[in-house]
Amino acid sequence: MSFANLVSDVRHTGRIARRNPGFVATILIALAVGLGGSSVILSVAEVILFRPLALPRVGELVLIVASNPAKGVPRISSSPAAFADYRRDARSFQAIAAYRRESLTLREGEPQRLSAARVSADFFRAAGVQPDLGGGLAADGSPEGPHTAVLSHAFWQRRFGGDPAIVGKAIHLDSDVYTVVGVMPPAFEFPTEVDLWYPLVLTPEQRADRDGHYLSLLARLRPGVPPQRAQREMDLISSRLAGQYPASDGGWSAQVMSLEREVTEPLRPAVLVLTVAGVLLLLVVCGNFANLLLARASGRRGEVACRAALGESTGRLVRQLLTESVVLSLAGGALGLGLAPLATRAMARLSLDLAPRWKELAIDWRVAAVTLSLALASGLVAGLAPVFQLRRVNLRAQLSESGRGTSIGWRRNRLTGLLVVVQVAFSFVLLAGAGLLIRSFYGLMRVDPGFDSRQVVTLSMARPRDESPARRVAFFAAAVERLRALPGVERAGASSGLPLGGTSNFTAFRIPGRPATDKDAAPFYAVTPEYLETMRIPLKSGRYFAEGDRAGAPPATLVSEEMAKRFFPGENPVGRELLIGGPEQLTSTRIVGVVGNVRDKALDFEGGPVIYSLHDQTPLAAMSLCVRTRAQPVPLIPAIRRAIHEVDANQPLDSVATMDQLVLDSVADRRLALLVLGVFGIVALVLAVTGVYGLLVSTVSSATREIGLRVAFGAEPRHILRLVLTYAALVLGPGLLLGLGASLAATRLLSAQLFGISNADPATYLAVAVLLIALALLACQAPARRAARVDPRWR
Repeated sequence: MSFANLVSDVRHTGRIARRNPGFVATILIALAVGLGGSSVILSVAEVILFRPLALPRVGELVLIVASNPAKGVPRISSSPAAFADYRRDARSFQAIAAYRRESLTLREGEPQRLSAARVSADFFRAAGVQPDLGGGLAADGSPEGPHTAVLSHAFWQRRFGGDPAIVGKAIHLDSDVYTVVGVMPPAFEFPTEVDLWYPLVLTPEQRADRDGHYLSLLARLRPGVPPQRAQREMDLISSRLAGQYPASDGGWSAQVMSLEREVTEPLRPAVLVLTVAGVLLLLVVCGNFANLLLARASGRRGEVACRAALGESTGRLVRQLLTESVVLSLAGGALGLGLAPLATRAMARLSLDLAPRWKELAIDWRVAAVTLSLALASGLVAGLAPVFQLRRVNLRAQLSESGRGTSIGWRRNRLTGLLVVVQVAFSFVLLAGAGLLIRSFYGLMRVDPGFDSRQVVTLSMARPRDESPARRVAFFAAAVERLRALPGVERAGASSGLPLGGTSNFTAFRIPGRPATDKDAAPFYAVTPEYLETMRIPLKSGRYFAEGDRAGAPPATLVSEEMAKRFFPGENPVGRELLIGGPEQLTSTRIVGVVGNVRDKALDFEGGPVIYSLHDQTPLAAMSLCVRTRAQPVPLIPAIRRAIHEVDANQPLDSVATMDQLVLDSVADRRLALLVLGVFGIVALVLAVTGVYGLLVSTVSSATREIGLRVAFGAEPRHILRLVLTYAALVLGPGLLLGLGASLAATRLLSAQLFGISNADPATYLAVAVLLIALALLACQAPARRAARVDPRWR
């Protein structure tokens, strides 16, 4: 085919498009939605499943986590003493580094809370990345050593305008002065997003601590050492430590986990669901495209016959038809690519809290190339359908117009009917998935979380690390008191952790008079006296904390209902003594009450054993304030901010949000899957119903002569109606059955996203089938009634 012929075919396609703007617009919109949606899903899969982390030789990087299944702790950070043991004894690693996420207050101008990481000296060596400017942290920090910091590239640009002279300058963090010694490359954001890294400072007592699990460990394997060999070595080291220190290390092991897998594995199920949904939508769109071309080709039989009679070759006709479909598909793909960045940015904003990699979503040249390739393939495949149909044109019949419509059955329209069957089936799968997620989400949101999230504002904050415990207690007590005095505030309290956010604080405990077991450990929350009442966590027995329990009084403790049930079966734990802490730091406390279980990890996790202690007796630096208002809480947020700054004008406030929003954020992954499947399902449903309608219109139009003859020989309108609806049922029935079978297989991917129902939920499938049948019957009405009104005198 010459270039001149190609240009001629494209121009002819343009003329057809100008004469049929509605037809072309329908095709372009459908293709833009299908190919644009597919490009977004491709970008998600490329980032999450195929794009490696921006770290050198990332396959060598592993995390080392502590595990004690007997205590119900599948994964937790390591102790400082264990870190020292691993670094000394393990030979499978080039480097083992420790880090801990913290927050600092920058006191340069307006105070700003920064996300920081305390890291050991080998941290950047283990990560395989060195600063772009300056150098790294020379040695592990000590209380007497210099205060140094390495800035992230984003923070350096945002706060210091990318000043290259920043190295060597001093910045004020909390109450200390730190010297900037380096700036990291732009792509380095580990662990997740932080503003700066500074030395891990441990006292000799802290280095010897085997009970406190608060250090995360990053390690780089030696070249050629597989993770399995490293795991075997860590098992030997753990076994030796358990025998050497049975009180602290007994039952504990070290697990070696691939860093890249740990980042991507939690997202893999959701990405697979989105990918399957994108493929199904693309197939529905391609089927709709082919059907529209077939419908268009049916109306052009006369044109094709005339061109063939005038001597135009079959190859020329085929080339023209394929050119039309390819040009339309490429135009639809280009339009979809133009809209895809908007959808990609929206998805990234919706999903940013799920994992840091979501913000990398973008339509790059690879995704664009694959999308246009899919568009080209769609055009070629869809264009073959009318080509095969028109190659069977009976030239004499078309020219004499005696060949119009000889059958209203499946035989004449089997290709179009087959495409509609496929559209109905794939639409069923998408709608079934969306229906399952809707029912699951509805059931999840009706779960009692153990607290009342309505009309509650939360604010996270942290005091300076070197602030005395007494000053921390005084600050939070004054802040709570000031908040309670605000007009419109019902109650206020503070906690070291919020519901649904989990806690990094665990404590071992002992029950006097009973033998210790490996399972004596529970999440631990430090709270102010009114926190539990502020969150409306119900009291089951005993009493809440009172002002008389504050610092200086005998230590008091509240426990969750599950803890009372598990560790005090058949008895009331109120008044019982509880020993809290490690083997060498046990603190005696008295249980004064039992409160309801709170779903502290997620809505789909039952609340477990929990210990609540007063903040006055355990003065932690990082706390979250909770304020319950008498009306809508959002208008009170400025007043709440002012109240905190009246206590300390330099106190930064982090993560100001309503508790209702935090509840929604906790199910963000489900909301994303529900949104995508819902949108795709609706689009597929519209296309499938349109396909049924188009098939019947085309069938009735091509069989008008036969219908007229039937009417002439006495067929009544109801007989014609039944004939058309029977043909519609012949298309719809197989589509529903095929869709049901495919749904039962495909929705297994949703199992991790479902709550309270199975992927084979009969009510959902019945509802989807009824919806498809009802809309298909609605689409049948117009062509069926048109067929029933055929006048045989004009046929």
